[in-house]
Amino acid sequence: MDILWSNQAQEAFGDIRDYLFTHFGIEAEESYLNKVDNTLAQIVKFPNIGVPVYQLSEDGTVRSFLIKGLSKFIYYVRDNTIYIADVWDVRQDPDVLLERFT
Repeated sequence: MDILWSNQAQEAFGDIRDYLFTHFGIEAEESYLNKVDNTLAQIVKFPNIGVPVYQLSEDGTVRSFLIKGLSKFIYYVRDNTIYIADVWDVRQDPDVLLERFT
């Protein structure tokens, strides 16, 4: 199964990595990257493992999956491809994050 990242997801992911590196050092960033790799492996094995985000898709095809309490992937699956639509820092207001999709 392929994984494709949107520009928004790439930017948000980079911001989180930069924040971790700047404030906590390379070890924190590497730990986060390991958690992301493990999360992606789980999503590839079980694409429907995430929680449906009905605010983004009435049919529940857009899902979220928590990355060890730090952030979560917002993703959907089509034609044997996982699309990472966004990466949300869970400390942010979810209503603000939802506005990125409107």
